[in-house]
Amino acid sequence: LAAGQYLVVGADVLGAGLPGGTLFVGAGIKNIIQNGNPDGMHLDCAIGRLDGLHYGGTIPGVGEGAKPPSDPDIGSIGRCPNGSDTDENSLDFVTALTATPGLPNICD
Repeated sequence: LAAGQYLVVGADVLGAGLPGGTLFVGAGIKNIIQNGNPDGMHLDCAIGRLDGLHYGGTIPGVGEGAKPPSDPDIGSIGRCPNGSDTDENSLDFVTALTATPGLPNICD
């Protein structure tokens, strides 16, 4: 990701409404990421692991750290403050009632 750029991972329907320049990874028509607790994902590239998030429980080898954020029934999980990465999910991510795909997260 370039400085100030956003990556959104979510249901396919989100892709069409994102601001220009937003990177998007579709998770299927029914948003297969949210299918029970715990859930998680990680991003890898040729040089190795870039980032990981687990929530609603711990998934060894997927997320970062032992204290993931809770799994929201509504809203989203976002990185707060924007752009932070301490390699500890409990410090880097929060649950938010307002989803802001492709825009700065609301860290309330």
